[in-house]
Amino acid sequence: MSTERIRVAVRPFVNTNADQDGNYYSEGITEEIRIALTKKEGLIVTASASAFVFKDEKTDSTRIGKKLGVRIIVDGRIKKQGEKIHITAGLINVSGGNYFWSGSWNGNIKDLVQIQEDIADEIAEKIRENIGHFYIEEQRLRINAPD
Repeated sequence: MSTERIRVAVRPFVNTNADQDGNYYSEGITEEIRIALTKKEGLIVTASASAFVFKDEKTDSTRIGKKLGVRIIVDGRIKKQGEKIHITAGLINVSGGNYFWSGSWNGNIKDLVQIQEDIADEIAEKIRENIGHFYIEEQRLRINAPD
């Protein structure tokens, strides 16, 4: 088990709907994924205030990553249509400025909390697979779990 701690920033997810309702969801999912990643042992996640500075900036990810002092940037997009939601996320290696993984999720807005947890789990796993085998501890609360 490696003890290396990998520095990650979650760049604000882009609202592709360009409406206020979509902004609420894009900012919310960005923050929830950031929080979920902070619970993953082996990751150091940049504070949201630091990453949100780059919300509307067109600066490339390599420069943003170097300014934030991170190795990986998580970025993504969110599109909401009625009760349906489509989310894409990708992992960018700051040193090369290239994506090394991306994924997409579809679901119902009422399932957004579970979708966010699934995204954070998959992101942490892909970082572990591609960057280093740090220990990912299960962080979910187990209520009334059998002994």
